[in-house]
Amino acid sequence: MMGDVSGCMILDLGCGAGFYTRFFLRRSAAGVFAVDCCGSMLKQLPDSRVSPVLAEAGKICLNEKFSRIICAGLLEFVDDPVFVLRNAFHLAAMQTKMVLLVPVNNLIGRGYQLFHRRHEINIRLFDNCELVQIAETAGWKVIEYCIVFPFSLIISLKNCD
Repeated sequence: MMGDVSGCMILDLGCGAGFYTRFFLRRSAAGVFAVDCCGSMLKQLPDSRVSPVLAEAGKICLNEKFSRIICAGLLEFVDDPVFVLRNAFHLAAMQTKMVLLVPVNNLIGRGYQLFHRRHEINIRLFDNCELVQIAETAGWKVIEYCIVFPFSLIISLKNCD
């Protein structure tokens, strides 16, 4: 869904331990700005092509524009997903591709939600219509979406500025 990333600067919002950061580097991305609000996660990314950014995804302000943005496993944790996606929109170059990955609102997703609730973490589950509306409200155009059974909803976006 991201297309060829070779030579691209990638923005990884909510990078965690860097699964997708490493994935893009293996596919010849020029570099990755890895954003997370947990410093211990960022310390797991000791590659010279990674620029760690300790910040909340909705509040980062960078002088870089990105042609590819990944937001995997983040939106379910934030209070205002529109705010996060609007900020990503402002960090996007013309014709940027962005991919969102969130847990889907089904039985498996509700189990995931219950697991987090037992640890006093509230997460939000999405259905495809709701996430499409959130993305479009933030200025993105939805290219495609799919449910990867049993757990994930993946939406490919593009900015058309």
